[in-house]
Amino acid sequence: MWFINENRPIPNNRYIVFVSDNSSLVTATATVLQKRIEVTYKNLSATDAGFVGNGTTFLSLLQGSDISDAEAKLMVTDIVVLGGRQDLQKGVANVKPAMETFSNYCKQHFPLAKVWVGMTGWADCGLASSSVVNIGIFFKDVLEYYAWANAYGMCYMNNVQYATHYTDFYSDTYTLNSTGLAYVGGHVAECLLNGTTTVFESQTATLSFKSGCSAIDNTRVMTAINNNEASLYLRNGSSNYCGFNIPSQSLSPNTYYAPVPVADLTGVWCTGRVNEYPHFESEWQYVLKYNGTTLDTQCRLVMQGRTLCVQIRYFGTSSVNFSLVRFAEPIKITSDAMFC
Repeated sequence: MWFINENRPIPNNRYIVFVSDNSSLVTATATVLQKRIEVTYKNLSATDAGFVGNGTTFLSLLQGSDISDAEAKLMVTDIVVLGGRQDLQKGVANVKPAMETFSNYCKQHFPLAKVWVGMTGWADCGLASSSVVNIGIFFKDVLEYYAWANAYGMCYMNNVQYATHYTDFYSDTYTLNSTGLAYVGGHVAECLLNGTTTVFESQTATLSFKSGCSAIDNTRVMTAINNNEASLYLRNGSSNYCGFNIPSQSLSPNTYYAPVPVADLTGVWCTGRVNEYPHFESEWQYVLKYNGTTLDTQCRLVMQGRTLCVQIRYFGTSSVNFSLVRFAEPIKITSDAMFC
């Protein structure tokens, strides 16, 4: 059970002040909450807001609210901060002190309120090679700082940061659409009700095969996300093996080959890291002939952006032509979901 100032349980009748960079996300969160408990809420939002922000700070939003009466401030049960994107590249020397100042203001003026910090500022930015750098910056300059919430007496909203990792949730590269708002708002609400949330989804990927490629043995690609872990599974529907036909590859002895693009994946959570495929791949497995014997050839699955590839290494002593990748299942790729 969560307590306010360690002496009173949070009631089902809540007065919540949202401070955010996304007014629509606040509305979506409140809509979910109002179906489960009695909620009065105030929406203090500006699109350029952050702890440091790009013109507006979370503190200035809170200070400029019409909650001025001391008695009214005692009625506030929760202050919920939702954001992150506007603090990108603001620097630890600026963001952390701003967080501490915000927390101290809340303690002084809203002494009975529990202060929450949710990192909802992720974006569908893993689609171009240059964005790999942006993702790394996002980790360093935003997520780690928000994780300092507990050090300043605020409560970090555990796992909410994973809820935004689905490309269909965006109307562009960073604006949540109606589907995304409802989904992410649901996880924010879950945190406010239970202190944490679990983001788990699984889907069958739609495959758009490259020229000369096709699936064998009813091969299907399943994807799943479980909070910070994204996984891709290669499986079949009816036989013991799974895999792909690929364009004929002329293999020279003792040679590693670059990944061969097989199919683009759509409608999935798990999209991989662009131009960093060694970090998002399956284990090497020996490739099987139809009769079940093994070849002196190993393959693995590799994700490059949204493209599923196979990579081959050949240990034979003579050159061969190779056009079939056939695995004994299961095949699994796992990566940090923060890079999806």
